[in-house]
Amino acid sequence: MTDLQALLAQAADDLVPERDPLGGHLDGVRRLVRRRRAIRRVQAGAGAVVGVAAIGTATLWTLPGPVTPAVPAAWCGEPAIEVLPAPGELDGFATLQVSDGMSLTMRAQLENLGDAEATTAGEVVLVVSLQGTGEVIGYAAVAPEPVTIAPGTAGDVLASATLESCARAGVTAGGPLPDGVYDLTLTGTATAADGTELPWRAATNGIRVTDGQVVDPQADGEPDGEATPAAAFTPICGDMIPAVAENPMWASTAASGADPFHAGDPDEPYTDGLPLDLTIGTVSDAPLSGELSAEVVTVLTDLSGNVITWWRASEHGRPLDLGPALDLAAGGEQVFEGFAWFPVVDSCAGEPTPLTDGDYRLFTWAEVGVRAGEGDALETYPMVGAPLDVSVTDGAMSIG
Repeated sequence: MTDLQALLAQAADDLVPERDPLGGHLDGVRRLVRRRRAIRRVQAGAGAVVGVAAIGTATLWTLPGPVTPAVPAAWCGEPAIEVLPAPGELDGFATLQVSDGMSLTMRAQLENLGDAEATTAGEVVLVVSLQGTGEVIGYAAVAPEPVTIAPGTAGDVLASATLESCARAGVTAGGPLPDGVYDLTLTGTATAADGTELPWRAATNGIRVTDGQVVDPQADGEPDGEATPAAAFTPICGDMIPAVAENPMWASTAASGADPFHAGDPDEPYTDGLPLDLTIGTVSDAPLSGELSAEVVTVLTDLSGNVITWWRASEHGRPLDLGPALDLAAGGEQVFEGFAWFPVVDSCAGEPTPLTDGDYRLFTWAEVGVRAGEGDALETYPMVGAPLDVSVTDGAMSIG
């Protein structure tokens, strides 16, 4: 088992199928939604953001070297949303400037939303968390030069450090991060003119690690802030499920009917197999209306997160232009009974064959197009539902 497989397997063990997968973190997620709005204000007023720079320009960003972190190591294994400060008067976003292996330089652009001048001071901590669970799995710390930010303006904090992995099964403490896509958040403190301490944080849209090298996923040509198009969601047999960007929507899946569920013909949906109820919800503080995609992808993985088989509804006769209407109250949810389906067969081996007995996890992917209020532009968001724990015995599938 690879390092990343071990990491995702442990993270998956902590996931519990829920009707509302956000559960007790709902208030925190709502704070994240509000924070993204503040970020958009910064982006709108700050002009273009420098992208990933060439490695040869690293000398332009020379800063004091990393310091020995004390607090961030204690955060390993904790949910990032619980250890990071809530958005406040000083808040912003971060971009990757230069990277060489696990060493990188980040630019945190902070907007002062208060009415007094503020100066950053002390240590800046870089927190790496696993996309999908939010668990802290890496960190770094550095003491950059202080930056003074006048009220109503934005300032840049440049932080150069080397990311270190938390001690995990199959992962060496202090070593490089396993290959994968992660969230990276910078956090520190500033002091206002009256002496008030202002904690701040600035998050990226994610980083990718490949063969020990940190890169910016946006450098691959994926436009910032745009949802993954439906055609792009194609699970690969034996690989991990592709990640989706953070957004204000969530999904969960429940079996429709009593188990066990027996193998069905993939070319004749619902004759047998596993029908699934799909619940779509939002953490938006405004009502949303729109449409759920007609396409739903069901994905079966092993407990290490590897794709065993998957099934795309649109490939078997479901029209792509007949997605059901979505009408959500603020923070609401809507149930679509029997909307998804899984044939309970392994099609990754070529011709559909019976599934091998064992324990698995079942995920669903769908996409929504929603607008807030009348006349607002339609925004498209992808969702991967919270997993269902399932087991197969003699070719029949049971839930839990």
